[in-house]
Amino acid sequence: MARPEVIKTQLGKRLRSIRTHFGDPEREEFCLRLGIGKASLANYERGDRIPDSDVLASYRAVFNIDINWVVTGKGAMFEADRDRPPGQVNAEILEILTDSVQRIYLDLGQKPPARRLSGEAVRLYNDLVAVVDDVNDKEEVMAVLPQVELRLKRRLQQATAEPGTGKRSA
Repeated sequence: MARPEVIKTQLGKRLRSIRTHFGDPEREEFCLRLGIGKASLANYERGDRIPDSDVLASYRAVFNIDINWVVTGKGAMFEADRDRPPGQVNAEILEILTDSVQRIYLDLGQKPPARRLSGEAVRLYNDLVAVVDDVNDKEEVMAVLPQVELRLKRRLQQATAEPGTGKRSA
């Protein structure tokens, strides 16, 4: 049985979250891509050691990781997300929200048309933008998502209960 992973620092947690984001490959496989040793990666992810600038540069070059995010935890994990112009929608987050909307409709026993799913997903996205600091920060979005999902669920339940709204159980 493997020992539980103990991560001592926020930097270690962010480094570990990068590997998790990519499907949690084995350290050996991940190290090969970064060009570092397995023990070094383990030390960085646990927070026992701090990676030097060459290692951080490898994270940037290989995975397009925003080094500022690694060091401070502020902003987006990926440089591509940081460079997204204001007002441009994060497609990954929108897909997550569309899945949420579909699940909520199913939970309520309703089968909406596809256009309804996309419209509600955009409304959910707008609700998120109103309450999160950075809509590109997936961790923050996932933390707040249950709250905005509950608002959607209640809105749909209220619409179903009101006659003449055109919304009914499937």
